[in-house]
Amino acid sequence: MDSMVTQDLVSVKCKPGTLDIFAYKMYHSFWCTAGIGRLIFSALFLAIGFATIGDIDWYLTVIVLFIGMLNVVVTPLLYLYQASKAANASIPITYTFRNDVIVANDGKNRVELPWSGLPLVVWMRKEMFIYTSAVEALVLPRRQMDGKDAEVLHAIETSSNPNRTVKCKVL
Repeated sequence: MDSMVTQDLVSVKCKPGTLDIFAYKMYHSFWCTAGIGRLIFSALFLAIGFATIGDIDWYLTVIVLFIGMLNVVVTPLLYLYQASKAANASIPITYTFRNDVIVANDGKNRVELPWSGLPLVVWMRKEMFIYTSAVEALVLPRRQMDGKDAEVLHAIETSSNPNRTVKCKVL
């Protein structure tokens, strides 16, 4: 008889706060070529807007400055509002990192995420993002891991998917 043993490597209970979700949204939006392009686009519009003060009609200057402010002011404020709403609606989730899957359990729902379906893990100074798809991630605040964050990182690095990228960032 061949039995498959699934060993619990580590288990943590996390509830991301507003700033954790905000950090994910900002990282996901601006830590890539398109995000850097958006910031350059905004800087260009701000430079043009400030350079044309008094040279063209005031309303055109205001429009150019507003376009320049979209990515550097409006987007972060919108993300902060969305993160606040998401944090207020969230409940604590217990994540169990096993040899074959990550089990997420909130007491009502239980989801098993196979290691092979996780394309990217971003390990930051205050939180960890486990991408489940190109646009969605689990947000785990490291301060809520009760000192088990090194064990969680080890579990992720030693899992069975050689194609997944683990990025450790000091941000």
